[in-house]
Amino acid sequence: MFKAKKKDMFWIGGILTFFGSVIYLQYKVNKVIDHQSQNLNQEFNELSAASTI
Repeated sequence: MFKAKKKDMFWIGGILTFFGSVIYLQYKVNKVIDHQSQNLNQEFNELSAASTI
């Protein structure tokens, strides 16, 4: 893609790309889960506050 050769500084090996992708995808999945959990907690807190009024 960048016309990098094996001895170039920007060379990315196949194995490193594979393992890096897994970590990056897990990071993104965790971000989505955290966002959903935060939204659910916020909705629960709003419902709890509304029921105590």
